[in-house]
Amino acid sequence: MSEMQERVAAAMEKRRAELINQPLARIWPELAVAAIQAMRAPTKEIEAEAWCDGPASDLWIHLHDVALGQARKAG
Repeated sequence: MSEMQERVAAAMEKRRAELINQPLARIWPELAVAAIQAMRAPTKEIEAEAWCDGPASDLWIHLHDVALGQARKAG
Protein backbone atom coordinates (compact mmCIF):
# COMPACT_ATOMS: atom_id res chain seq x y z
CA MET A 1 0.00 0.00 0.00
CA SER A 2 1.34 3.46 -0.88
CA GLU A 3 1.86 6.24 1.63
CA MET A 4 -1.14 8.10 0.18
CA GLN A 5 -3.39 5.04 0.37
CA GLU A 6 -2.42 4.53 4.00
CA ARG A 7 -3.04 8.20 4.79
CA VAL A 8 -6.49 8.19 3.16
CA ALA A 9 -7.52 4.91 4.76
CA ALA A 10 -6.49 6.16 8.21
CA ALA A 11 -8.39 9.44 7.77
CA MET A 12 -11.52 7.65 6.61
CA GLU A 13 -11.32 5.13 9.45
CA LYS A 14 -10.93 7.91 12.02
CA ARG A 15 -13.84 9.94 10.61
CA ARG A 16 -16.03 6.82 10.40
CA ALA A 17 -15.41 6.13 14.09
CA GLU A 18 -16.44 9.72 14.90
CA LEU A 19 -19.69 9.29 12.95
CA ILE A 20 -20.54 5.75 14.04
CA ASN A 21 -24.06 6.67 15.22
CA GLN A 22 -24.94 8.84 12.21
CA PRO A 23 -27.21 7.78 9.34
CA LEU A 24 -25.39 6.41 6.28
CA ALA A 25 -26.62 9.31 4.15
CA ARG A 26 -24.50 11.66 6.29
CA ILE A 27 -21.48 9.38 6.59
CA TRP A 28 -20.61 9.06 2.88
CA PRO A 29 -20.13 12.79 2.22
CA GLU A 30 -18.15 13.13 5.44
CA LEU A 31 -15.86 10.25 4.44
CA ALA A 32 -15.34 11.85 1.03
CA VAL A 33 -14.25 15.09 2.67
CA ALA A 34 -11.92 13.22 5.03
CA ALA A 35 -10.33 11.41 2.08
CA ILE A 36 -9.79 14.60 0.05
CA GLN A 37 -8.40 16.42 3.07
CA ALA A 38 -6.01 13.53 3.70
CA MET A 39 -4.79 13.78 0.11
CA ARG A 40 -4.30 17.55 0.28
CA ALA A 41 -0.59 17.37 1.11
CA PRO A 42 1.38 15.67 -1.67
CA THR A 43 3.75 12.83 -0.90
CA LYS A 44 7.39 13.02 -1.99
CA GLU A 45 6.54 10.46 -4.68
CA ILE A 46 3.80 12.70 -6.08
CA GLU A 47 6.06 15.76 -6.04
CA ALA A 48 8.74 13.80 -7.91
CA GLU A 49 6.25 12.93 -10.66
CA ALA A 50 4.94 16.48 -11.14
CA TRP A 51 4.83 17.73 -14.73
CA CYS A 52 4.28 21.40 -14.04
CA ASP A 53 6.56 24.40 -13.92
CA GLY A 54 6.80 25.78 -10.43
CA PRO A 55 6.07 24.21 -7.06
CA ALA A 56 4.03 21.07 -7.63
CA SER A 57 2.80 21.13 -4.05
CA ASP A 58 1.13 24.53 -4.58
CA LEU A 59 -0.85 23.22 -7.54
CA TRP A 60 -1.66 19.95 -5.76
CA ILE A 61 -2.95 21.76 -2.67
CA HIS A 62 -4.94 24.24 -4.75
CA LEU A 63 -6.65 21.47 -6.71
CA HIS A 64 -7.67 19.70 -3.51
CA ASP A 65 -8.94 22.98 -2.08
CA VAL A 66 -11.07 23.36 -5.23
CA ALA A 67 -12.45 19.85 -4.68
CA LEU A 68 -13.29 20.81 -1.09
CA GLY A 69 -14.90 24.09 -2.17
CA GLN A 70 -12.24 26.03 -0.25
CA ALA A 71 -10.15 27.49 -3.07
CA ARG A 72 -9.22 31.14 -2.94
CA LYS A 73 -9.95 33.10 -6.09
CA ALA A 74 -6.99 34.63 -7.87
CA GLY A 75 -6.91 38.34 -7.99
